[in-house]
Amino acid sequence: MRGAASGEPDFRYFPNCAAAHAAGVYSIHRGDPGYRERLDRDGDGRACEPYLAR
Repeated sequence: MRGAASGEPDFRYFPNCAAAHAAGVYSIHRGDPGYRERLDRDGDGRACEPYLAR
């Protein structure tokens, strides 16, 4: 167990969104573990959003 309950920091690092998606992580919000501006392509505060075709 990681995070506040275990007393350990909850930190995730994904080198790219493909790695985040492979781990089942989508829409990482600014301030959440794993968020980096580099992964937020449209600058809306959510990184690695799932792509929805229009």
